[in-house]
Amino acid sequence: VKLPDGFKAPTPKPLQIGDSEIPDLLSGAAALAVRLATGTFVLGWRPCFAEVGGVKLFGSEPGAGEYALSFGPVRFRDDSSVLPAARPSKPIVVYEYESSPFCRKVREMCCLLDLEVEYRPVPGARGGAFAKELFA
Repeated sequence: VKLPDGFKAPTPKPLQIGDSEIPDLLSGAAALAVRLATGTFVLGWRPCFAEVGGVKLFGSEPGAGEYALSFGPVRFRDDSSVLPAARPSKPIVVYEYESSPFCRKVREMCCLLDLEVEYRPVPGARGGAFAKELFA
């Protein structure tokens, strides 16, 4: 492989944000912050942590068979005291095709309803690791 005649490599420059791009950057950052924080503003939301070394951290401990996010020895599960029905102890399993507009609507509603969902991608609707499980 040979460089074309007259090719001159560009001079590296540090990333710079122009004055005209600052409003776009701030609005994007604000939207991201609101999206990330919506879970903590849900009425009745409370975190639940497992006991570590005999010390109860906060809330009620998730059971051994319950779905919980694990960070080393710490297990985390959230809960809500105002939901109309008890939350499922295991996540809902959704087989999805990412580019489908119908699957996108289901993902958005699961997010808005604050449901614990395990998404299993089935690319091409027939191939992939979870396709056999889906059609079994």
